[in-house]
Amino acid sequence: MEKKPRCVVHHERPAEYVCLTCTNPTMCEMCKLKHAKETGHAPENFKEIAHMRQRIQDAGRRPAVGTFRLVKIPRGKIVATKAAASQYEPVFAAAYKKSEVLVFNDKPCENIEKAVSDLISADMSKFTAVYIDSVDFVNDDVALKLAPHLQYHSLSKLYLKDFEISNAGAKMLAEAAFHNKSLSAFCIWGGISDTGAEEVAKAARNCKSLNTFYLYGFGISDLAAKAVAEAMKDCPLSVFHLGSYRISDLGAAAVANAVNKCPLSVFYLQSIGGKISDLGVIAVAKAVKNCPLSVFALVNHTISDEGATAVAKEIVSGGCASTLSAFYLSSCRISDLGAKKVADIFGCSHPLSAFFINDCSLSGETVAYILKNVADTITSTSASASTIIRSVNLRVGKISKEQMDSCLNLLQPSGAGKQIKLRFQCNDESTKIVCEKSEAEWNGKLAEFRIVKDLQNLFEEEMILGVPQ
Repeated sequence: MEKKPRCVVHHERPAEYVCLTCTNPTMCEMCKLKHAKETGHAPENFKEIAHMRQRIQDAGRRPAVGTFRLVKIPRGKIVATKAAASQYEPVFAAAYKKSEVLVFNDKPCENIEKAVSDLISADMSKFTAVYIDSVDFVNDDVALKLAPHLQYHSLSKLYLKDFEISNAGAKMLAEAAFHNKSLSAFCIWGGISDTGAEEVAKAARNCKSLNTFYLYGFGISDLAAKAVAEAMKDCPLSVFHLGSYRISDLGAAAVANAVNKCPLSVFYLQSIGGKISDLGVIAVAKAVKNCPLSVFALVNHTISDEGATAVAKEIVSGGCASTLSAFYLSSCRISDLGAKKVADIFGCSHPLSAFFINDCSLSGETVAYILKNVADTITSTSASASTIIRSVNLRVGKISKEQMDSCLNLLQPSGAGKQIKLRFQCNDESTKIVCEKSEAEWNGKLAEFRIVKDLQNLFEEEMILGVPQ
């Protein structure tokens, strides 16, 4: 069997591109963004490697051979073309009538229990990744049956999200998975508290192959969060995500200071309980700003305009200013003015490939301001750098058709629209209707324009690339 090329930096990821302008070796999507930013090479300079799978519109990447993928996808994400849908007839025709579609290795599946049972009874030695998302049937009983199969050295990635698992289940999975010396990605999202997090930390300690760590548990407190981060500090960690309702300033700073010695390219801290203050997030930014980050992400309900602005300033003042390609803020308390200030900081002197504000309800005037900022950045940079596609992702409130047209007119004189991908999550139904009516016109003048249901999912799909999609 032909051996597929891997990214030379992130070895567990498949190589997706080569740069035709230089002798740079094969690279993943994240490394491509970083390379384009550093060199100014145009999109056409990157050749997509032929073995990579085609996408079915928004449904995400199709899995590589050897991936077990079971996921619920909202019906709107699967709106496949007639040609693509014909591959799955007649099953897809029935699935379209439902609000959600259960997809097993890219094919609609009517029976969750059978799909999971097939996984447990299968020859696990043929799987390189197990990916189960939003499937409630997966619980501690399934974890007990699944755990013994996770020790095969062929398995490099385990990703279990939105499922019913307790501390006992997390312990079983972690002990089995980390016994596998080839494991590069361990990702669990469930009903985990301190006990489960500490057991995961104990199993993961000093794992020499771990590249991607993703743990979300509603009950994880400061002490357990610190224990998890301490366990990671001697791992060759590239992607770190930790989330909980209970993490406060103390835990956030301890986490950041524990992992800042890792060669992190992605730092993602989520505390939607609102216990981290402005001082806490600023301390986090100070701790990680000299890591070689390409992605910095914060999800916290209590960040104000001043906190968001201070975080952005810290990030661009550190060593990661030269490597950062994506900045993500979500669930904060920032206003339109705060969003403008953050956009200004990442202006011409520190341009980003991807900018996310998944917060509040930005006005049409603020959307126009941010778009003009990005357009000015594109037109003021060198000719080669100005061809880099920039992604602008915003949650918006009320926007009228006139404001939409005004935004579009701002981009026309500069011709910068063709270098901008614009994605909206609409809080207001009337805005969604206005945007949908403008979609065809905008797509003709931008690199891409679309309405998304969940910006956070989009961010994770595009930026947290250690997860099979």
